[in-house]
Order: sequence, then C-alpha cells, then structure tokens
Amino acid sequence: MPHCILNTRLALATLLLLLLINIQQSVAGTAITSQSKPQSSFYALAQKISASDRLQRHDFAAIALNELIHVYEASYRNSLHEQPIEQQAQRKLARWRRGLSTFIEQLQAIENTINFTNKIEIIADQSGPIIIYIDDSPVVLSGPEIAKTSLIEKRITEQFCQLHDCVQFNNTPIQPPIQVKRVALGTWQFKQRHNVRYQTEDGLVFMFSTLGEREQKQIFCEAIAHDLRLMVSHLKRAQQSGYKIDWDRLSVSTLHDGKTEHIIINDSGDYLSLDLKSIGSRLPLNSLLLDWVKRQVAGGQSTIIISDSEAMWSQSKQP
Repeated sequence: MPHCILNTRLALATLLLLLLINIQQSVAGTAITSQSKPQSSFYALAQKISASDRLQRHDFAAIALNELIHVYEASYRNSLHEQPIEQQAQRKLARWRRGLSTFIEQLQAIENTINFTNKIEIIADQSGPIIIYIDDSPVVLSGPEIAKTSLIEKRITEQFCQLHDCVQFNNTPIQPPIQVKRVALGTWQFKQRHNVRYQTEDGLVFMFSTLGEREQKQIFCEAIAHDLRLMVSHLKRAQQSGYKIDWDRLSVSTLHDGKTEHIIINDSGDYLSLDLKSIGSRLPLNSLLLDWVKRQVAGGQSTIIISDSEAMWSQSKQP
C-alpha cells in the first residue's frame, strides 16, 4: 500500500495523490460501518513520538523504513518461487515484481539520504495507516501482507524501545485469531431424478445431474463452502483494519508450495495468505462465488445457485 516520492517527483506525486485519495476513501467506508481499527500501543507510541523531539522522530522513521524494506524484499523473494500456468497471470506477476522492485529502490533511496536535518512528521490519527512524512514525502507504514501487520509493528516498537525509554509500549497487542463462521453441514434435496442439489444454510446451492458419488460430492461442496467462509472472515478483518477492498481487482494466486493462496485485494498489492482446500489451486474464484463473498462481507444474505457444480466437481478430480 505505501508509495513514496523520489527524484521523479511529478509522476510519483500524482501516484501518491491517488494513493492518499484511496486511503481516505477506505477510512470513510470504515467509519460508515463503525468498523475502525482497535486502539493499539503502536499507535500510542507513534502519537507520542509525533510530538517528541527531532531525534526520536528520526529514529522512528529510520527504523520503520528499514523494516518496510525488509518485509518487501522478503515478499519479492517469495514471489520468485511462484510460477503461474496461465500467461495472463504470468504477465500480471511480472508487472507486480517490476513495480515492487522499483518501490523497494525508492525506499532504499530515502533510507540512504535520511538524516537529522530532515523534516519528519508522523501522522497517527487511528483512522487509517500511520503516515511518515520525510521532507514532505509521504511513506505509508504498511507491509504487503495484511496478516503480518501487527508483527511489523511489534518489531518496530521493540527496536525503537531499545534506543529510547518507552517500556510501557513494549508489547504491541496482536488481534485475536480469526474465527471462521460455523455452519451446520448442508442437506441434499431431490426434486427430480436429474435435478439434485446440495444446499448449505448460508445460501450455497450446488446443482448436480445425478446422485452418483454422493459422499465425495458432499465433501467437495463443503470444501468450497469452507474456503468461501474463510475468505469472508479474513476479508472482514482486513476491512475492519482499514484496508481497501477493490472487488473488481480481487484475485487468487497459488504459491509455489501448491496449497497456499494469495488473495490480492487491491491495486496496491495488499494480500491475504490462506490455506484453501479447493479454490485457487484447483478451481477459480468465479464471479458468482465472488459475489456471494462480497455480500457476506457486507453483512448481507445471499443465495446463489451453482449450476455448473457437476463440471466443477469433475475439474476438481483432475491431478
């Protein structure tokens, strides 16, 4: 999500303007739904430093920059193991890598030039990500992987507190584990001989032409339902934490281990890493399933009829 301004000021300034507009839109949406970030000691620390002396502001900015570079470099290295099969996914990943490489170079350039003469301002108003202004150039303090944000905050806090007296801020609270909504197993319904459906309580209706391999089909349906509910739970947490979800850009890609899925939620490349059972590695997240997820995240109820369940079932059995 973060972007910076370096020597190519005109182009990057435009990019940053768009980024900050997106941040404001995300914050506005969070306020409307009363889902703001919980108070954390990291924000309290940042707020304290924002009003402190030049040395503390410099050290905080330098430590944060170093940590951002570390996590984005790790993300880039991990992406080198990803080898999408489809050409479109290959091109998209290649563009993402080029953009990330450029962004890392921008962060490194700022890190190499930061010193005590820089004007450093820290914005931590709890309505969105912390923003550090270094000589009026903004750096949004957020890593590439949503689930690890609290760990990044913890490392920055620990390093800063080794240099300065801030014992009361040593422990950055980590949000409780995300609980996937528990739903009873679905039920089979038979209306006609060749019109068999498996329906879950939360509105997923799988249509099959026959009842053959009924037990395996039920396992298949419940695996998809599990994946969708897992996505809903994590996307809700991301939204509550102030991340923008661009539903038109949301996509799923499988990592090199063959089972971990990256759920990329916006143009900034923010993503969730989830161990999904079916979606991604074996089955695509089509528009129908995505619409169900979107409605569930919004707190609404939705029933979808998955008419091509038989074809999806056959596809899932392929090695």
